[in-house]
Amino acid sequence: MSPDLRYFDSREGVLLDLLDAFVVEWLVEVADALADDLDAGRPGAQRAERLAEVLARSLAHRRALCDLAGTQGGVLEHNVSVEVVVRHKRATPTRLTGAADLVRRQLPELGEDAERLIFHVVVLAGALAPYSSPPAGVIAAYEREPTLAVLHLDLGDSLRTAIRMLLLGAVPRT
Repeated sequence: MSPDLRYFDSREGVLLDLLDAFVVEWLVEVADALADDLDAGRPGAQRAERLAEVLARSLAHRRALCDLAGTQGGVLEHNVSVEVVVRHKRATPTRLTGAADLVRRQLPELGEDAERLIFHVVVLAGALAPYSSPPAGVIAAYEREPTLAVLHLDLGDSLRTAIRMLLLGAVPRT
C-alpha cells in the first residue's frame, strides 16, 4: 500500500474527505458573508440577488471544491468501500442543513426548499466549472471560430445567473 493511502482505501476516498473539508470551509465563508448583510426589510427579489451573488462569488473562488463536486457522483463514489460512502453520505445532510439555515436567514421564503437549493447550487458549480477552464484544444477551436467562444463561460457569472434563476423561480411572488 502506498504511503498516501495509509488511512484510506482508495484515492477516491481521499478526495471525498477533501471535498467534505472544502465544503466545510466554504460554508464558513458563506456564513461570514451573509452575516454582514441581513436586511429582512428588503424585497425577496433583492435578497435573492444578494444571496446569488454571495454563493456564486464564494464558489467561483473555490475551484477545487467545484471540480470535486463535479466528479463526486460519476467518479469519486466509485472504487470506495461501503463504509466510506456511508461516512460521506452521513455528513452530507448535516452540511446541507447548516447551509440551508444560513440561506433561510437571508431568504426565509424558501422554507424547506433551502436544503434542495444548496444541493443544486453545489451540483451546478461542479457542472459549470469545466466550461470555465477548457483544455488547449477547445481554446484553439474558440480562437479558430470566435462564434463558438460563447460556450467559454466565466464561472462566477455563470453561477450567479444559474443561482439567480433557481432562487427567483423558487421565491413566491405576492
